[in-house]
Amino acid sequence: MVALDLNIDGTQMLQVRREEMIAFLPDVIPAIQEVTALPLCFDNPAYEFHKTAFEYYDRSKGGQPIMNSVAASRENLDKFFELIIEYGPWVIVMASERFAEFGSAQCLTPEEAYNSAKEFVGLLRDKAGRTNNQIIIDPDLAPVGADTYGLVNMGLDAMRMIRQDPDLEGVHMSVGLTNFAWGTPKDVRHQME
Repeated sequence: MVALDLNIDGTQMLQVRREEMIAFLPDVIPAIQEVTALPLCFDNPAYEFHKTAFEYYDRSKGGQPIMNSVAASRENLDKFFELIIEYGPWVIVMASERFAEFGSAQCLTPEEAYNSAKEFVGLLRDKAGRTNNQIIIDPDLAPVGADTYGLVNMGLDAMRMIRQDPDLEGVHMSVGLTNFAWGTPKDVRHQME
């Protein structure tokens, strides 16, 4: 599957407030859909962002959209599930986070990432009516320059575990490759990305 990821968050040089991003969606989504038939992947942690994006997305031009992403750290996760039921997007799961006693925590072992993926696939099937082939798991490939815990290998090992689980058969995988260069020296980061 090929999709166009729409992420209009700020950069280090330009800060964009959530309200500005959401206000821009009614203009930018139709403009993008005028020049491409690729499905759009809406990449933002905010519920309001996704709700507005889905309202202005024309499925007749781009097919099924993608919600990027659900994660243990998302506030009002049940509202995300309601959006998924209403609009029927494919869903990217951030398996790099897990539910913890007081909210969420980063996964630090392949087993934690695998268990997080398995738990989220179950939640998406039970609470949002998704099938495995409508779920994309992002086990996270950590930035090379900031990988002091072996997180790159954790992500790769988690992918192997996910692929070996018959209950997860049919799920898709995705990683943010541009994140891979975070933490590297600025003069080489652009070339790596």
